[in-house]
Amino acid sequence: RLANQRFGILKWTRSKNIDIEWLGDPRSFTQSFIEPFRPPRARTRVFPQDKNEGFASTALKLSKLGTVLLFIAQARWIVTNAKKVLASMGANKQKVVWKNQNLFKTFYLACDEAGENEIFELAEYGILCHHGKLSTEVRNLLEKIMREEKPRVIVSTATLGQGVNIGISTVIFADVFMNHQNESKIDSKDFWNIAGRTGRAFVDIEGKILYAVDENHWSYNRDIQLCRDYFDISNMDKATSGLLFLIKKIKNIATQCNIDFDLLLQLISENDFSRLTTTSTNYSEDILEAFDWIDDILLALDYKKVAFFDADSSAWIDDYFRNSLAYIQAQNDSNIIQEEVIQFLKARNKAVIRIAGHSSHWESIVKSGIPLSSSVLIEEHVEEIKEIVQIYNQSEKNISDTIEIIKRVENLIQQMPSTSFKHNFEKTDVDLVREKWFSGVSLSDIKQINNGQKICVEYFGMTIPWAINAIVRKLYDLSLDDEAEVLENIALFSEIGLPNIFAVKIYLSGIRSRVASLDLSKIINNDLVDVSKRKLFNLIISNQAKIGKYCLPVTSEWITIFETEQNHSNGTDIPKVSNFTLKKISETIESNVLNIRKNEQSVYLCSPDFK
Repeated sequence: RLANQRFGILKWTRSKNIDIEWLGDPRSFTQSFIEPFRPPRARTRVFPQDKNEGFASTALKLSKLGTVLLFIAQARWIVTNAKKVLASMGANKQKVVWKNQNLFKTFYLACDEAGENEIFELAEYGILCHHGKLSTEVRNLLEKIMREEKPRVIVSTATLGQGVNIGISTVIFADVFMNHQNESKIDSKDFWNIAGRTGRAFVDIEGKILYAVDENHWSYNRDIQLCRDYFDISNMDKATSGLLFLIKKIKNIATQCNIDFDLLLQLISENDFSRLTTTSTNYSEDILEAFDWIDDILLALDYKKVAFFDADSSAWIDDYFRNSLAYIQAQNDSNIIQEEVIQFLKARNKAVIRIAGHSSHWESIVKSGIPLSSSVLIEEHVEEIKEIVQIYNQSEKNISDTIEIIKRVENLIQQMPSTSFKHNFEKTDVDLVREKWFSGVSLSDIKQINNGQKICVEYFGMTIPWAINAIVRKLYDLSLDDEAEVLENIALFSEIGLPNIFAVKIYLSGIRSRVASLDLSKIINNDLVDVSKRKLFNLIISNQAKIGKYCLPVTSEWITIFETEQNHSNGTDIPKVSNFTLKKISETIESNVLNIRKNEQSVYLCSPDFK
């Protein structure tokens, strides 16, 4: 980012308009920034009527200078605020003509399949909505549109704070509160990650960062102070030790249970949490969750330090952790002293080594990627896992068989002690979603079930594949390669939401629709041993007659998009650049890497730091 940044306070005023106070030098004011109007078919109502309509109108007006990011902390209010941006266009709403029509057609089909029709309808007018609860396909396509096109307004949560390379001219922080009741809000780190999006290199003279407040509300003074705190980069959250936080949490629980520190050390070394309860609360889950993280750290370091060769397997803790952030920060902590940190870790390491068993198992446990307590349990169930795989291999491997093996694997995973694999969904809801998810039913249908999309994305799309892949790594360590390969496929089925490897290969090769991929797999599955985009393209061409006769109309639409992409990629020549040498300027460039940046018709070579 080459552009400077300018900060301002966006105020919803008593006169139902927007004033902008620009901070810095020179300080300036813009009063009555927006022009109220009477919406279509409204007799007396004037737009805007409330602060959110005012902030939306401001975002639309500033979009004339470049893309505006309207930040809303809570995902549930994203579409609502995006609709207000659309409403601020009044009677003269004009759809955007996107340059890449094939991409936008793909986005339409993905939204339709995911039941995100409102997201697509807003995108037609250049208003993009982004948050973490969207399906993977919709979210990925949204981000591609953001990179390749020039949207008017992006309404987003903190999900765009990192990892997505987009050009933003202005950021408006319309609502930083994740929960208004307890006043939890985004931290300074998230604020600056989002604010750092402003200012497009070679385009903007300055990136504008505006913090929105309501001068009519009781919270006005609080919000003004929050604004100034966020704008002060020296308030950026300092690094804090997660390990120290967990140790203090466990010590605090022990105090509430009337257990002194010496007795706590004995209990955690014996892995006995039975006494960490009060008359009203059982803290066992909190304790287990904390030790999931601490135990993994300790065993990984035991393995790295080759602690099994030492008479005292915890001797290394003294030297190692006296240089840690946890030890350093404990010096100024009123709730714990530095020596207690060392004593705590040594006591817990005794339990870790006992739980992990023989040192020959340590490497596979560390590499499993799941908590120690759960990793150890996998070995105890190897025979059960082999039986589950054998039953599946002997089946016809149809949709019912896939659902059955998933249920068996889930039952096994739910026996793992780690809270990371538990879910809080109703069993009846999970059962209904499982049936539809692995049958390739569209997400728009699954969303009709209570928490349907959340179960797909969080549970079947993330938690189950994570646990299965840990089992897979353990099986490979035990030279059970055949069983491992079967479960690798099952993990893919769960992540994507398809019942067989043929449909998965079609999906991964470019048909980014679960419905269409499953539909196509019924026609061309026999030829899918090893598939690439080019091979899939050829298979589609050679099976056109069958596809036209037996496949769904939506499958044909996805195929048309896929064929267009393939024809375009095959017809694109890589431009040739004549050899050249950088002489004088090369002496000032520290980096050995130069990136190509294009602005309008000019091409630039830039070092990563843009110097």
